[in-house]
Amino acid sequence: MRRSLCAICRHPVRIPPLFFVAAVSWPILFASAWAQDLEQEFNRQQFSEWAGIIFMCVPDDDSDAMQKQLCASASAEARLLAASAKIPFQDLSGEPWGRVSFKVKQTRSIILETTIRAARGTPSAIYMRLEATSFYSNAVEQGGREGTLDVKPRAGDLVLWDKDVIGAGGSETELVQGMSNAFATNIKEFFGLFIESRN
Repeated sequence: MRRSLCAICRHPVRIPPLFFVAAVSWPILFASAWAQDLEQEFNRQQFSEWAGIIFMCVPDDDSDAMQKQLCASASAEARLLAASAKIPFQDLSGEPWGRVSFKVKQTRSIILETTIRAARGTPSAIYMRLEATSFYSNAVEQGGREGTLDVKPRAGDLVLWDKDVIGAGGSETELVQGMSNAFATNIKEFFGLFIESRN
C-alpha cells in the first residue's frame, strides 16, 4: 500500500493504489477495444456475402492412416458447426479442382482448406493449417493508381483467414487425439468469425 504524509496533521495517510492503476489502464482498455472493433469490422468485410462453405482436406500422404483420421475429424467438426448454424456445407476433399471451382461459383461458397504435413520418426510430428480462401482469376487493387502494379490483373488464391497448429511426441493415438482437439479449436474460431459476419 502506498503511503504519503498529510502536511497539516502529520499522520500517515493510506492512498489506495487502485486509482493509479485505473488511471494508466483506461487508455490501454480504450486502445484494446478500438483494435478489437477494427478487427471485427475487418472480419465482417472478409466473410460477408458468402453463401456457404466448401471444405477440403489436403494431406501430404492420403494413404497415411494418421492423416486420414485427422482429415475425418476436421471434416466432422466443420460439418457439425455448419449444420448448427444452418450454413450450406460440402466436403469436396479429393475432388478434381475443376469440380471444386465449379461448385464454388455455383454456390457462392468460400473454401475452408485443411493442409496436413507429417514427419514419421522419434518423435513423430504433425503440422496442420486451416485457411479460408477464394480464387480470383482477374484481381486488381481497388483504388490503385494507373501505371502501377496495383492495377495489373492477377490470378491466384486470396487467403482471407488462416491459423495453424503443430504437435509432436507421444504415441500415434495420443498425437492424433491431441492434434484433433487443438485443430477443432481453430475450426471453431473460424466459424465464430464467419457466423458473426452474417448477422
